[in-house]
Amino acid sequence: MLNSHPRLLALALVCSAVAAQGTKVVSPGALVNSYGGINNSIPWGPFTSSEQFCQQIDAGLLGTPGVLKAMAFRHQYSVAHVAKSYVLTLRLGDAATGPTGISTTFANNFKAGSTPTTVFNGTLNFPAVGTYARPPAPFDAPILFTLPHVYTGQDPVIWEAYIASSNPVTPTQFYERGPGSTHTAGFLGTGCLVTGAANPMTATGSISNTTVLNTLANGPVSSTATLMFGDTANNVGGIPLPLDLALIGSAGCFLHINPIVFLSFPTTAAGGSSTSFPIVMSPAISGSRLRTQWVALDGAQLKTSNGLDHSVPYATAGVPWPQGRVYAISFGTTPPATGAIQANGLVTEWTY
Repeated sequence: MLNSHPRLLALALVCSAVAAQGTKVVSPGALVNSYGGINNSIPWGPFTSSEQFCQQIDAGLLGTPGVLKAMAFRHQYSVAHVAKSYVLTLRLGDAATGPTGISTTFANNFKAGSTPTTVFNGTLNFPAVGTYARPPAPFDAPILFTLPHVYTGQDPVIWEAYIASSNPVTPTQFYERGPGSTHTAGFLGTGCLVTGAANPMTATGSISNTTVLNTLANGPVSSTATLMFGDTANNVGGIPLPLDLALIGSAGCFLHINPIVFLSFPTTAAGGSSTSFPIVMSPAISGSRLRTQWVALDGAQLKTSNGLDHSVPYATAGVPWPQGRVYAISFGTTPPATGAIQANGLVTEWTY
């Protein structure tokens, strides 16, 4: 049997990873292109001391085996960050429990009998980055592993960061984490101009635990606009998105989503419109995704906004936030045996 031959199992995993070389997976998956709304410094932005010891259990990769080659994090999009270096030892392995079962005792969080991989040991340099016009920020804080980790996909991943020193210690830097109660939708492409407008049709939106909000700006004035709701498919009728609407006489306009439901709303004298829909949080929708886009007739042409990539927040009554952390700071030269738990974790992009 394959399971009785570790080398064959490792070879199978390597082959599957080669087939998916360069594949990037965001955890939690709902936040691929939306912003969870809150940030945290641990372990990459110490306040007054260099030493950081942190473990994060990540259940977002369950069922996706392969060879992990890198990980990256998103800066708080509205704040510029200075370049920073860390003396870092980073280990990856199989977790003993899911995120909600994380222990305050560091040694208990690696699965018994498993062998963690030291994927990085040396000086890590995060680049200086500026602010971004809108969330989410790109994954601009990367760690390229010097030794990849073979992941079976059967248990949650645990990563352990031991930072012996950082330079400079201040200013503190912040990275996106969860679980936030309101998620801001990410942009899909850009909109096009309606007659007489100086700026393209622009959609913004968010989802809280109770409400889905979509807003249109720069649409046709005192007219009607239609809000399209779609799934996360990257094609429409088998045709890849975005779809250039020049084929129906709307040059410069694109369909960015796979539309399923259409609802029409009046626009103001400024070309705006806003919709708010109540939702009831449940396991069926917690941590799920959907897409929206505005479309309107402008004379004989069809004009479109950018698309939006929404995510429903994670809720304890639904699908829980799939990450958990335990950490210690300001301990001197030797990490302690125990730490403090945070029932959250940094949004992470993994590279296979």
